[in-house]
Amino acid sequence: MPDDGDLLLDVDIARKRYTGGQGDLDAIAGLRFALPRGKVTCLLGPSGCGKTTALRILAGLDRAYDGAVTPDVATLRLGMVFQDPRLLPWRTVEENVRLAAPAIDDTTLDALFADLALTDWRQHRPGALSVGMARRVAVARALAVAPDLLVLDEAFVSLDEQGADILRDYVFAAARARGATILTVTHSLREALQYSDIILILAPRPTRVLARFPFDAAPEVRNAAWIEGERDRLIAANPGLQP
Repeated sequence: MPDDGDLLLDVDIARKRYTGGQGDLDAIAGLRFALPRGKVTCLLGPSGCGKTTALRILAGLDRAYDGAVTPDVATLRLGMVFQDPRLLPWRTVEENVRLAAPAIDDTTLDALFADLALTDWRQHRPGALSVGMARRVAVARALAVAPDLLVLDEAFVSLDEQGADILRDYVFAAARARGATILTVTHSLREALQYSDIILILAPRPTRVLARFPFDAAPEVRNAAWIEGERDRLIAANPGLQP
């Protein structure tokens, strides 16, 4: 395991197997990685390779596997943004956020809603929200807990490019300002290169880490030319990687 200094979490999933009428299916076999504290780590791999399965195990939502996640994520403050916003439709925007973070003070919540342009919508229910606003509520809910670990499971899908870029910029900046460690899953190599400190290339199912690429370039250096050059380098090293 590479030495990245202080580690927040060590993930060692020896095997995750699904059993059923169609036979046994190994989703993960030998997936091992660590999350350095305060860094952004990105899991990049083909559809169906087991990325979301790994996140569910890491988040403590699936305990039926061989291996260990150390320390138990229950000892950490965890914020998670899923592919689907997963808001309670009978609760208002504010109630959805306060359910996740009941101890949040009014001043902090007001600022969070203002930053995410949700102030005028805080008493509305999810059915009145656009897809983009619902995703911003899911982000507010995750950040409201002041997470030690923020997990983003393709959190910006179904947004237009401009809206996704604005929300990404805010989420990564806000999480870094709070000192959070971030684990993100994406199919976008551009997104991974723009925000990640470490990219882990995953194998097709059953998944494991094929390659690890650390980056120390500052955000202001990561312009289109830098991203294009690093993209070409990663694809050359991993020919099966989608651009």
